[in-house]
Amino acid sequence: EARRWQHFKRFVGLSFDGPKWMVQRLREEAGLSIDTDALTADEFETGLRACGWEEGHEKSLFEALETHGHNLLQSKDLKWVEQEVRMREAKAEAKLRFLREAEARAAAKNATAR
Repeated sequence: EARRWQHFKRFVGLSFDGPKWMVQRLREEAGLSIDTDALTADEFETGLRACGWEEGHEKSLFEALETHGHNLLQSKDLKWVEQEVRMREAKAEAKLRFLREAEARAAAKNATAR
């Protein structure tokens, strides 16, 4: 259960740019209009699969995310997505910084070897 949740969070962090974007993209991938900020369980399942989620358990994920008992998932229920996106961006920035520093070290080493 915990590992599935971690996989899902990682998938969401890599696939979407925020809560509103996630709901809009899931609606769009499910063949729905993006003029509303809500998903039913079936729409969530269809959209998630269309976005590349292959781990299953969409219904239980929906139930864990939809905590108000309205059977609708809204972007306001997905505030945690913002943290996943920030983590993705921080990792990408750290990787880029590391690569730039490695290039600078290699260039400095080559310059002193001449």
